[in-house]
Amino acid sequence: MCKDDMNEHGLSRYVPVPVRRAIRQRCGFGCVICGFAIYDYEHVDPAFKDAKEHDFTKITLLCGRCHDSVTRGIWSKDKVKEHDHNPRCKQDGFSFGAFDIGNVFPRVIVGSYEAIETPVILEVAGTPLLMVAPPEEEGGPFRLSALFCDSGGKQLLRIECNEWRSPVGTWDIESVGPRLTFRTEPGSIALGLRSEPPGVLVVERMNMVYKGTRIIAREGDRAIKIVTAAGATIENVGGHVNVVRQRAGIVIDKDGNLSVGGG
Repeated sequence: MCKDDMNEHGLSRYVPVPVRRAIRQRCGFGCVICGFAIYDYEHVDPAFKDAKEHDFTKITLLCGRCHDSVTRGIWSKDKVKEHDHNPRCKQDGFSFGAFDIGNVFPRVIVGSYEAIETPVILEVAGTPLLMVAPPEEEGGPFRLSALFCDSGGKQLLRIECNEWRSPVGTWDIESVGPRLTFRTEPGSIALGLRSEPPGVLVVERMNMVYKGTRIIAREGDRAIKIVTAAGATIENVGGHVNVVRQRAGIVIDKDGNLSVGGG
């Protein structure tokens, strides 16, 4: 390990996984000052150079912009401590972020099923759960909207016109690089998203129930598994299928009937 990665007490900059999770849960999964879900782990009191351990009660989440305001002396350390005791996400009830979709119709990949220039990627019981709308004005970005739930039907993530919000009641939400990972318990990933800007969104993992219909997908698997509200199981959905320039991709109606690539 490089000497610069350790302080004078021999403490590594690497914060262990269980400690990072405890920090995220305590802070509401976003910057404690503004709520933005792209953050770094920041030793507050004491600062990292004086810390002898990674104590989750003394480390907070700060986005780059808010952290820069502190290091430049525009905001005080007391401001950080105040918000650490009353995080913005917990005040608002959600953390937030945004996807860079771009001004070309985005590709959306769910497991091994890919939707290209298809406005409705996934629809259940008459409700589009994953869809793309054209730009509001010429040259503007395409608009991605979605609703993702966990295996119990509880909302995990809502995307509206490229901006996303996730409720603080989720067990764990982790943002690392281009990935968002939602866990409902240790070792259980309910949703995994990867953004490849501009214009690609990959649903790496999904185990969702909406209005009684369960949808299970995993990147690399040959198919999406669907269990309808009536209990019927369909396991050969979308295996290495591209849906191109269709009105809709995967559609499950209120009676549990399935269509893929509907005109």
